[in-house]
Amino acid sequence: MTDRWVVLGLAPPRTAWFSDVTRWATSGMAPVDFAKCISASEVRARLATGRPHSALLIDGAAVGADRDLIAAARDVGAATLVVDDPRVDRNWLELGAAAVLPDTFGCDDLTDALAVAAAPIKDSHKIEAAPLGAEPRWTGRLIAVIGRGGVGTSTVAMAAAQALAEAEGLDGTVALADLSSGASQAMYHDTGDVVPGVVELSEAHRHGRLTRDRVREQLFELPNRQYHLLAGLRRRRDWTALRPHAFSAALEGLRATYATVVADLDSNLDGEAETASPDTEEQHLAARTVLAQADHVLAVGSAGLWGVAHLAGLLDDLGRFGIDSATISTVINRAPRSPARRAEMLRALSLDGSLGVRLGRVAHQVTADDANRRMSGVSTNAFLPERHSVEAAQRAATPLPKSMVRPVAALLHAAEGNRRGSPATQAAAGPEPVDLHDGAVSEERP
Repeated sequence: MTDRWVVLGLAPPRTAWFSDVTRWATSGMAPVDFAKCISASEVRARLATGRPHSALLIDGAAVGADRDLIAAARDVGAATLVVDDPRVDRNWLELGAAAVLPDTFGCDDLTDALAVAAAPIKDSHKIEAAPLGAEPRWTGRLIAVIGRGGVGTSTVAMAAAQALAEAEGLDGTVALADLSSGASQAMYHDTGDVVPGVVELSEAHRHGRLTRDRVREQLFELPNRQYHLLAGLRRRRDWTALRPHAFSAALEGLRATYATVVADLDSNLDGEAETASPDTEEQHLAARTVLAQADHVLAVGSAGLWGVAHLAGLLDDLGRFGIDSATISTVINRAPRSPARRAEMLRALSLDGSLGVRLGRVAHQVTADDANRRMSGVSTNAFLPERHSVEAAQRAATPLPKSMVRPVAALLHAAEGNRRGSPATQAAAGPEPVDLHDGAVSEERP
């Protein structure tokens, strides 16, 4: 039996080339098995059947023709050929298409394109997807801030963005992205609106790559802050509007625009592997995508039995997700002033096993004296004091008090130093004083 190309087609109703390709396939003019689809969802359903497909032929004006549909075809080994529509200004090759055909293409044009971009089906052997060549782009640092609800994760994310922006000393080099389903950053910053936001930025990346100026248009420039804000979801259920590949492209666009991106995340990381539910994985898309790329993770907890227990569970989840323990730092919000109480919380976490890898062999020996001094090595923990002025600052949409920002700044500075230099180089820098009343940063022994 002669090898043939198995091709799926997607186009608006009564598109001329749709009928032409059907005629070429049925008459034998082209060695093609052509299946017409009426919607992008039908294309996805056919791709998911497990039957090998050579290519996806889509019209440039078809509803649902975007980055995610092309990626879905590529994932099962099908190349995407796009029939150009002069009314649609879109760079299809940048979105992952293998070739673009003119709207007046003929039978030979189609077979030539298939011969170059796709492989015919041979004895039902599944075609392996060819890697997509992409132009490398500069990317900024990505910091994930994650914690259970009610521990102050959004406040810590604000403190991190403020600390980094002040350290940079230039406006617009840091972005705070609200990627939590609760989405409270627009309220805390008094933006006056929640549009544009993460949904709009993701939608804009469905059909192409945005310039830096266009990415910045999707964020709020705050009058009394040096960082920019990406507003979050307007309603919790709006997570259904985020498509995986479009969201990944949006995150890439943010990192290509800003020197540092701070992401405020939910703590639920369950995916299809844990729940056997693709919907659950898509619901937690933002956190899973960010953590897979994050340069550093701030795991946030709070003082007390409930806060420490949930922080221990979060650290365990991060480990199961595959996050390198060396990239994780813990932030205890609303921490007690007593060094002994702080050391007790670290002991509780180490006895649980959550901090054993990062605090090393002396994790079980943390004492009050350890919390009173800085030790050689890298900071892995920060304590933020209880401050009534925090809510006042959020109500007035003013910068957070320095007592909340300094411990986070010290933690990030130490983590960045560890990433760029060796431990010996950091040890040579010498100890620095720590003000326990404004929030101490504890460190591990070598």
